[in-house]
Amino acid sequence: MKSISYINSSLQQDQLLLDIQSLKDQLIEMALLIGLNHPKTVFLSQKLDQLIVKYQKWNFPK
Repeated sequence: MKSISYINSSLQQDQLLLDIQSLKDQLIEMALLIGLNHPKTVFLSQKLDQLIVKYQKWNFPK
């Protein structure tokens, strides 16, 4: 039987992947609407970068 902490961690990772995909979709839409250099697009890009780094740290520890 899997431990509860493993299940919680797995669910958190699944949610993080969903958040990454959602933000990616938003970023693409925003870039198409207002351009790549608009501050809102840059903000979303930076936020997406943060989520990706978090995911990488979880799945590829040093």
